[in-house]
Amino acid sequence: MSTAPVIELAGLTKAYNLGTPVETEVLHGIDLSLAEGEFAALIGPSGSGKSTLLNIIGLLERPTGGRLSIGGRDTASLSEAEITQLRGRSIGFVFQFHHLLPEFTALENVMMPGLIAGRSMSECTPRAKQLLERLNIASRAEHKPGQLSGGEQQRVAVARALFNNPSVVLADEPSGNLDSAHAKELHQLFFDLRKELGQTFVIVTHNEELAGMADRRLVMRDGVI
Repeated sequence: MSTAPVIELAGLTKAYNLGTPVETEVLHGIDLSLAEGEFAALIGPSGSGKSTLLNIIGLLERPTGGRLSIGGRDTASLSEAEITQLRGRSIGFVFQFHHLLPEFTALENVMMPGLIAGRSMSECTPRAKQLLERLNIASRAEHKPGQLSGGEQQRVAVARALFNNPSVVLADEPSGNLDSAHAKELHQLFFDLRKELGQTFVIVTHNEELAGMADRRLVMRDGVI
């Protein structure tokens, strides 16, 4: 496993204008470096800035100040088109509520990142089938989300996040909507995937068991780590 930094934050800040003349700063000068293959759990009370930080690392939001580098690329000077391209190539997302498209099958949901990138369905299908097989859900490939259990939906969401073989996988309370047995399965799956694929994982969680398994336990309070 390489120790090369995949994610670097230096003096990162984020402020919002909430309809008042004075901006509200929610992240206050965060410094953080995560290496290739590192597994970090981001914990802390609600409202501490965890999801905001995850969105910035995932290039869904821009920081107000400081520096963010992904894979050695400083994102500050990138255009929106370049940000979109970098996000699609380097970042995979897993959300608490899955965000699967209800009108598409599990197989079609998994291949969606490839289709959005302009690849054909015939080109994307083998990769999607491979991931569903790896996540032990191949038998449900032709089922739509409404026909899947919560645990099965989350596995489809993980497969979708892995489709473009991203260097970073981000997850926001991925097991928060699962029962304890399915949560344990999902947590173990993340660590198995990290071991096999060498990806960097950053997971926002309130689950102490998952946080205890991580390489690093990042505690966030009042916008600082």
